[in-house]
Amino acid sequence: MPRKKKKKISPLLIRILFIGAIGLMCVGSVYYGVKHFFTEAAYFDIDDVVVDQSVLFIHAGDFSRVKGKNIFMVDIKQIHERITRRYPQVKDLKILRQFPNRIFITAEQRMPFVQIKNHSQVLTLDEYAIIISTTSKQNDKLPLVICPSLKKTKIRPGVSLKIKEIKTALSIIRFFRSTRQLSIYSIKKVDVRNLSKIMLELTNDLVIILDWDQLHHKIKILGLLLAQGKIDISQTKYIDVRSKDPVIRTK
Repeated sequence: MPRKKKKKISPLLIRILFIGAIGLMCVGSVYYGVKHFFTEAAYFDIDDVVVDQSVLFIHAGDFSRVKGKNIFMVDIKQIHERITRRYPQVKDLKILRQFPNRIFITAEQRMPFVQIKNHSQVLTLDEYAIIISTTSKQNDKLPLVICPSLKKTKIRPGVSLKIKEIKTALSIIRFFRSTRQLSIYSIKKVDVRNLSKIMLELTNDLVIILDWDQLHHKIKILGLLLAQGKIDISQTKYIDVRSKDPVIRTK
């Protein structure tokens, strides 16, 4: 029985494979050389960490470990997480590589909006219910929110207090301040322990009684009521706007 003839490999195919192998080796060498240059050259070692003027409370010393590291190899995500944990008052944090050898940090500072007294602690929150700090002293310049007791496990700087009563209090304060007729008044205290009877105390000792239903509408009614100038606030104990017809109780 005649043997089958072996197929000959085309010289052209051999040449193509050889050239391809050489090409891959060249590409690999170039890649390795470029990678080695960018990750090993002292030219790209971080020499300085610059913090934006708006957040100078972030200490440059926090980045001592970063200096000297290669700018391509430094873990930006890790730095971001470390700063966020250390400085809960920071928001919109951005950490940028500035080539060849500098890191630039920019952010915004969370501003104190209200305080909450929880047992012996006083918590300072921003307008989004993020805890900025904990202390034992109350700041009379900030509205005090009285709410149901909080679990101790939730109380630490940087935590968002996603609690209905607190969100309601913040909404009241924001809308109160944005209502033109009420902007001349300052809020001293907001008691949201009972959302059917929210007690709002102003710095002039006037008490406003609200409930959570149609809250913004009732604040607008309050603004129109006070804007008429017919109420002697010094002789008024409270104004209850929970019903269709507001109730005004004198002292």
